Amino acid sequence: PPPLSRGLPPPPSTGGHGSTTKGRGGPKQSGPAAAPRTHRATRGEAPPLVYRGDRLLVLAKPAGLATQGGTDQGDEHIAALLPGWLEQWQVRSGSRTFHPAPAHRLDKGTSGCLAIGLSAAGMAALTAGFRDHKIRKTYLALVEEQGTTLPDTGVCDAPLLTRSKPGARRPRTIVDPEGKPAGTEWTVLARGPLGTSRNARERYGCLLQLRPHTGRNHQIRAHCAHLGTPLIGDPRYGGPHDPLGGLGAKGSRAREYGTHRSDRVTGMPYLHAHALEIPAALLEDTAPDQTRAEDGASVRVEAPLPPRWRRLAPWLD
Repeated sequence: PPPLSRGLPPPPSTGGHGSTTKGRGGPKQSGPAAAPRTHRATRGEAPPLVYRGDRLLVLAKPAGLATQGGTDQGDEHIAALLPGWLEQWQVRSGSRTFHPAPAHRLDKGTSGCLAIGLSAAGMAALTAGFRDHKIRKTYLALVEEQGTTLPDTGVCDAPLLTRSKPGARRPRTIVDPEGKPAGTEWTVLARGPLGTSRNARERYGCLLQLRPHTGRNHQIRAHCAHLGTPLIGDPRYGGPHDPLGGLGAKGSRAREYGTHRSDRVTGMPYLHAHALEIPAALLEDTAPDQTRAEDGASVRVEAPLPPRWRRLAPWLD
């Protein structure tokens, strides 16, 4: 397939998949296969795929949909909906001893690339790749510069500690000298006014590209807040509420904003898992006597920005 465009991601499409291969020996996408057995949680249209292979696939996760189940999730989460989506994608996967599942987690309000292991070998490769930081993650974030102007590039290495306050519903990650080492690299991509409502004061946003060097809980949100540039739509970490208002509408409005159709959450940060760079060797099913991909070759897959980002910041086009 043709490579995805570079720079800012294109508007999302209703389907299809694509990837960009670095070096030689990158795996090719597989064609349609027979559908697996059905599952009760099959509601809704499956999100688009941005990579499809024999061992794994990468989907474009919508904002407002949890990766895994929780106290108040029921079966409205990706792990439960995945069997029905596999049927829609016509992907044959799994076995009597293994069921496809997400290989990592994105917060409920975060959109973008989510890798799914289709086989035991694929899941093991993904797990090792994320654990050993061989799979590189790139995020995009819309932030508000609160009394500060970020340099064009930099690294935040403030240690992070996740702490629960008495009576708090969820723990919060804070910068603390006793916390675990953490590193987040940033690059300023663009700045511009936000498309807010008539009665709102004029606000300006900053688009950041972020590459986490570690995987601490809420790392990007906590580091952006520490830098004085909290994420828009993230009041929990000091950011402004979403100027567009509630984003959990059903039906056509949910599709317009690129949020999950049944979610009513209004506090969704503008954080997007834009790309994954996966070593090609992790994607292969090769016998010991077969030639593996050349060292250094990797596959970069990208998920397009949800429509609500361009509605808030038209200068992203």
